[in-house]
Amino acid sequence: CGTYAKYTSNDQFVVIGSRNGPLVLWDLKSKKKSKTYIEEQKEVTSVDVTPNGEYILLSDEKNVHLFNRNSGKKIKTVKAHEKEINFAAFSPDGSSFITASDDGTAVLWKTQNGKKIRTFVGYVNLSNQGTDLDQESYWDYYAKTYFDRKTNVKLSPDGKLLIIGKQDSIAKVMNFETGRMEYELKGHSAAVISFDFSPDNKLIATGS
Repeated sequence: CGTYAKYTSNDQFVVIGSRNGPLVLWDLKSKKKSKTYIEEQKEVTSVDVTPNGEYILLSDEKNVHLFNRNSGKKIKTVKAHEKEINFAAFSPDGSSFITASDDGTAVLWKTQNGKKIRTFVGYVNLSNQGTDLDQESYWDYYAKTYFDRKTNVKLSPDGKLLIIGKQDSIAKVMNFETGRMEYELKGHSAAVISFDFSPDNKLIATGS
């Protein structure tokens, strides 16, 4: 929960969405509101814009809302997951978007009609729920459990691979087109909470 912002590819506009606030397109040159898509959104988990600036995406707890940037009209609401959405973003060409959820999956959707293309299975570990802990170790346990439940994804700049992970200290690198796993990234002793590709797609950085 919080405030999310995404610049258009030409850096002319920025889209800002926030919890209990509006979804607004700002003109950076004039420093004025260009459009308001939603007056008040109770929950926001992601905001994104297609590379060509045509569509805007906003995700809440379980749904993804798609808007036409120019007209300001909502195109579609996709009921994406039964549990909380942690992340949503368009593919590099804007023809699809991907969501990641507490249900342990990442799902690829078609932008034009909101139809599901494929599901990528990630990691969810709730086996430690209900464990009795002393006060000293509570926060360490809470942090681990929180990140174990969160599934996140990152698309490569060329749109060929994606990383899905955040549990068991392992991140999976998947083939974006086929949904098959290419390899696993192992090397951390705790949950992997962040990851990214280098601009040339040759390197991957992970954080734990």
